[in-house]
Amino acid sequence: MSLNSSNLEGPANLLAIVVDIPPHLMLLECGPHHYLNSVLAFANLHLGASVNRKLCIVAATHTTTEFLYPPLYPDDQRVRQKDGRLEQLQCLDECVEKRLKELMLHQHNPVNGQANGCSSAAQPPDSLLSGAMGRALLFLRRHIGSSKAASNTARMLVLKVAGESVGQYLNYINVYLTAQKLGVPVDVCCLMTDCGLLQQGADITGGYYHKLTEPQSLLQTLVVLFSLGSWGGGSGKGGRSGGVVALPPPDTVDYRAACFCHRALVNMANVCSNCLSVYCKTVPLCSTCNVFFPIEMPMKRPAKKRR
Repeated sequence: MSLNSSNLEGPANLLAIVVDIPPHLMLLECGPHHYLNSVLAFANLHLGASVNRKLCIVAATHTTTEFLYPPLYPDDQRVRQKDGRLEQLQCLDECVEKRLKELMLHQHNPVNGQANGCSSAAQPPDSLLSGAMGRALLFLRRHIGSSKAASNTARMLVLKVAGESVGQYLNYINVYLTAQKLGVPVDVCCLMTDCGLLQQGADITGGYYHKLTEPQSLLQTLVVLFSLGSWGGGSGKGGRSGGVVALPPPDTVDYRAACFCHRALVNMANVCSNCLSVYCKTVPLCSTCNVFFPIEMPMKRPAKKRR
């Protein structure tokens, strides 16, 4: 399969990769090394295809979100060429490796103790994926506004390990509406299990959602389904019109909302008229905006007058 050279030498292409690094990443079938190496190889493919392409990688753990690339300090960009490699790709590898080590050391710091730890008996905490997506949107917005090219292709790719982050429902919706306003499609690749909230975001923003049942083929999936050269950077929904790969049709989107009281997906619920918070049962006070809900009492029938 050959790619059109116009796709590689066109206007600036912006890509923001959001990587989920949960505490149970070690239990992944393919292993954390294969997972992270596949992401890094895909990032090298994106940058190496054209000098006009820009990239950022944001990692999300259960305690913090961090930029893995680009470097935070100018000194980290000064990399000498080794083995005939491009300096930009070598800078990418070294910067991501350095930031990942610092992130892992922070997660397992014994000084933080229970703050960064996770009990094996309790349910693993959710990663701050919505916060990482918000930081990625800031990167894309800054580069879209500073670029002179009117036909920029900006998109976001979210890699999610098994788990449903219903506790961040409102944050996800804010990110999706912002991405839709900026015209940034959100592509999602979930490993092992589906994530209804991320599926909603891909449908709202015009991105593509894919559940990967075999994590060993992560790199092949990223290259074929989510590479800019695969779909040509067109102007259709998700920017995929005129591409060289016919993507599978999307599944039915689960648009159930998550209640704020039990963090569960519900079909019918009560909605606050002030902040649109969702509750699966009647509550006297909104926990988000502290609005009091008057409870309607049954009307009393007037007493009949005696004749």
